[in-house]
Amino acid sequence: MSQALARTQLVQLSGVDAKTFAQAQFSSDVSKLTIGAWQWSAWLDASGRVRNSFALLCADSDLLLAWLPLGDAEVMARALRPFIFRSKIAIAATHEHWLFSSTGSDDECRNSAAHWRLDMPGPGKRSAAIVKGDANQTPDEEGFRQWQRDDIAAGLPWIASEVSAEFTPQALGLHHFGAISIDKGCYPGQETVARLHFRGGNKRERAHLRFTGASAPAPGESIDIGTEIPAIGKILYAVVDPLGTCDALAIVPIGLAEDAPLSLPTAPSLMRVPLQEI
Repeated sequence: MSQALARTQLVQLSGVDAKTFAQAQFSSDVSKLTIGAWQWSAWLDASGRVRNSFALLCADSDLLLAWLPLGDAEVMARALRPFIFRSKIAIAATHEHWLFSSTGSDDECRNSAAHWRLDMPGPGKRSAAIVKGDANQTPDEEGFRQWQRDDIAAGLPWIASEVSAEFTPQALGLHHFGAISIDKGCYPGQETVARLHFRGGNKRERAHLRFTGASAPAPGESIDIGTEIPAIGKILYAVVDPLGTCDALAIVPIGLAEDAPLSLPTAPSLMRVPLQEI
């Protein structure tokens, strides 16, 4: 593996009812997870808006880990606890793991509580390694920025706190990653998800935007769309390279013309770039 890119944010669900609890709360079909496997998932609010999106890792029959690349694990763990009721489960944030860009040399390692390898969508062949390790590692900041640029190119809809509970799974494209189950049964927001799936009505989608800027816009920053009927988009997350080129994943209205003018207060002209999901 290469140098560590960043400390991870993980929510740990442990106990005999961990999978049952996750099945009732999260949007993916957790019942299909086997030990050592993982899936994309999300936690929605009652109105069907996405609070957090994450990779859900099954380390053991009674241990799940939710990897939140942009989310705050402490906040999610605290918000989940009131739903425990009588379930035999403990929920906690853990910061003992690091994200590495996997080189493939660790392919034979079995996924476990201490080590995970996840094949990632996006440009080229890339894998994430999430490894429990030394807290004193020095992160590769430029390597992490490139990793985030690849996430943006892939359209991975990571949720920062500023945009939590603002967008539906369909607007975020979570169905493209298998993070939504339509037929597994009830979970928070399931009625909204099913209605949009069967009846349509989703009006927003992801967009990869590129522009020149000295700093990256913050999650939740508004994008002005100068069409005949003025509209607004929102930044999900963004990263700028050393040469001042900024890439951002945004949510915009569906069906915008290719030449629709997009702008930010700090960037008068944004270029749309095709997503490279798979």
